[in-house]
Amino acid sequence: DWGFTAPISVNIVPQDNSVFGAANITLEWDNTKYDFAGIDKTGGLFDGGNFTFYTNQLGSTSSVTINASRLDNTNFTTAPGNFIAKLNLSLKHPGYAPISFGAVDFRAFDGNGGQYGVYVTPHNTAVKAYLGDVATPTLETTGDGLVNFTDLTLLAGAYWSGVGNVDMANYKVKYDVGPTSTNTVYGLPTVDGKINFEDLVIFSMSYGLSANHTYPKTIAAPKEPVILALGEAQISGNETLVPVTIKGGIADIRGMQLTFNGKFGKFLGVSNGSLLSGYTTPVMLLSKTAGNTVNVDFAIMGSDVKGLNSEGELMVLRFEGKSEIGIGSAEIRNSSNMHMQSGIAGGSNSVPTTFGLNQNYPNPFNPSTIISYQLPKQSHVEVSIYNSLGQKVATLVNDVKEAGYYNVNFNASNLSSGVYFYQIKAGDFNVTKKMMLMK
Repeated sequence: DWGFTAPISVNIVPQDNSVFGAANITLEWDNTKYDFAGIDKTGGLFDGGNFTFYTNQLGSTSSVTINASRLDNTNFTTAPGNFIAKLNLSLKHPGYAPISFGAVDFRAFDGNGGQYGVYVTPHNTAVKAYLGDVATPTLETTGDGLVNFTDLTLLAGAYWSGVGNVDMANYKVKYDVGPTSTNTVYGLPTVDGKINFEDLVIFSMSYGLSANHTYPKTIAAPKEPVILALGEAQISGNETLVPVTIKGGIADIRGMQLTFNGKFGKFLGVSNGSLLSGYTTPVMLLSKTAGNTVNVDFAIMGSDVKGLNSEGELMVLRFEGKSEIGIGSAEIRNSSNMHMQSGIAGGSNSVPTTFGLNQNYPNPFNPSTIISYQLPKQSHVEVSIYNSLGQKVATLVNDVKEAGYYNVNFNASNLSSGVYFYQIKAGDFNVTKKMMLMK
């Protein structure tokens, strides 16, 4: 549950029927992955007894040494549920993070004022905190250190929930894994109350993660945009099939968030085109309608699976009866969850019919975000950024633009955290929206 901020507790557990009266234990971990949050002996074997600890940090490793002893010079004979103490750690970012024993020394009292050593075999552990690991094959209450089809099924059932503060029945915080502080699977999530495209892309990059996997190498972003187009519609009985194609600057496309606008009968669904059908790993393709708009999100699952690198047919939209549609907007991400430039060509509605300014994405953001807008005709456009005091801090666009859909990047690396406003002026069209920078 990524809305839960309490430390992770790791119990130090002796084997059942172990006999000892004192212990000297050193635990070690990587302080780039954890912050030390304390030792808790409450409820442990030495609660109320002689118990001390101290911490040390050297390089990238932190450690804690626990010294504990019974005060009556007698021994424990341990039973199920017994533990020595709890090591509390604050997770800095998701991923695989081992915890190991640096040293162990257990002693038993002989009842005559003496002591003797106890043979000890330490077993190390690790925290597996992968974004998207929400269940086991039999339990939905906990993860199992794997991000796989079990988790994917649950995410699909919760998709679109929470969006616009509606349909909260299937929303759960543990599915709310995007956006993250770094836009990668190793950043901490910003819980935004929505299960949508941001969560889908992060989940797709987590899919298949285990201790043996690391985040894939990045691929250089292409210099030209990805061009989306609608192919020639095909009539099959009472159905209209509309293919969606891509070409241009295609390199490692991981996922897309698309909208289609126009006049159509009942929307019957969407299926993989030839490009997506070639994958053996799961491809999540989710759709819904809202009035005269069809929303389609997709992502290719797998941390070690390549994204799209070829031109061709992406997907096929299916409608009942005749349809006249065009591509409304497109947000494209690569396998590093970075925004990719896009353009729209062809289609009956390839030119917007109204002015529009969309909510920035991601939001909240750090340090950059994308602002998209649309123009139904040639206009002089000014897009500006203001702080909470109403002071202009940036001008992103100040130029004449042709009719069409546009994306502009806002990088706030030189600004402090807080609420900002972005405004578009295009002819008589003047709209302002709010966004949040969180560093």
